[in-house]
Amino acid sequence: ASIHDLLSRNTTEAFLNGERLPLGDVFLAGGTGYLGSHVLHELILHHEGKLYCLVRPAKEQSGEDRLKATLQAYFGDDFTPLFGKRISVIEGDATDGDILQGFRAPAPGMTVINCAASVKHFAKGDAIERVNVGTVRNLTAWCEANGARLVHISTGRVADIIVAVMAESHIDNATIFEMLQNLQFSVEGDAILNTKHDALAACPLIFPQIGRG
Repeated sequence: ASIHDLLSRNTTEAFLNGERLPLGDVFLAGGTGYLGSHVLHELILHHEGKLYCLVRPAKEQSGEDRLKATLQAYFGDDFTPLFGKRISVIEGDATDGDILQGFRAPAPGMTVINCAASVKHFAKGDAIERVNVGTVRNLTAWCEANGARLVHISTGRVADIIVAVMAESHIDNATIFEMLQNLQFSVEGDAILNTKHDALAACPLIFPQIGRG
């Protein structure tokens, strides 16, 4: 299959020798998380394009205030002067396809960076599935509709490593079984991109996996 051919060429050498593509304006999901906030900070400091951040509001805090508080906590600066100019907050949840459909790419050639993921060992109901599968499905559809490039951060390797370590540490089988739901849904989220590869041929895909040495 074409996806296997693509992955076989996903090497360090290919990365170092590959063509440098412009990021353009960036649409970031997961900007209030640890990884996402650090990606955002790097973009603020080293990228000149506009930054659009999808952020869930809290009960008593707007999405913009949540993002500012995250930046302040990690980096000692909430970058208030950039909001409304370089940084725009779209309030909503990446698991809600209707929210994404209501936001259209303001410029061609955008890059979507997906740092939204649940790396919990286990969670109630379908919470992990909604985040690790639903978000990927919705962002993939958005990229197709808006001709955007997608950078998807896979967390499947993280869950895989944690389960392996727990097995070696003689953790009880029930706990390992519960943790496997994270791995299952991380892999299902990755699988969406694999099956969508041909449809996304016009919208380049970058597919790093966190946790690989």
